[in-house]
Amino acid sequence: MKRTLMLGFAGLLLLGVAGLVPVLSQDMGGSDEAEDACAGEAETTMTGSQDPHGILKKLNGDWSLDFTIWMEPGADPLKMKFDSNTKWALDEQFLTSTYEMKEGPFPHKGIEYYSYNEATKEYEAIRMTSMSGSMIIFHGKYDEKTKSLELKAEYKMVWGGQTFDVKGRNVYTFESDDKYTFVGYSEYVDVEGMDGELKEVEITATRKK
Repeated sequence: MKRTLMLGFAGLLLLGVAGLVPVLSQDMGGSDEAEDACAGEAETTMTGSQDPHGILKKLNGDWSLDFTIWMEPGADPLKMKFDSNTKWALDEQFLTSTYEMKEGPFPHKGIEYYSYNEATKEYEAIRMTSMSGSMIIFHGKYDEKTKSLELKAEYKMVWGGQTFDVKGRNVYTFESDDKYTFVGYSEYVDVEGMDGELKEVEITATRKK
């Protein structure tokens, strides 16, 4: 099914506040020690806790993707290959990934963003595509035992002129630093004949040397 995914974007207010602290301290007669303490705390907040499980580091790089999609339950899947490029952005706070699917029933371009939210202790991901202006927020946690990252979202999508409520679940399982699999599941709420969660997409990603 045709859809786009995008993950929520937090504002940069914290950076602005952190930048103002030393100035306010000077204006109010604060000590150098207080300034140093505030600066150190801000630095720890912004650089000390991103990617505690190394997931962003694992995803960084150029990848060859073996893509499989099930267009409807019980039908044979479609298979194709394409590449993605993933690199650091905004002082390594985010990863940005680009790809272009030239084959299949809906050729399109896509941009994805990944990050780790220090406040919620969760990973986040955004997917935007040339097929739609929709943006969907995914978030979730990494499981050390299964070596997998599970991201979930609830969103609305339009298909065939109708609007559907969807529950999405994406699972990234890391075989090594050079290989991982992505499986995308969807549950279409109150849609006749599509009960429960459906496996729709599977991707095997191999790092390009």
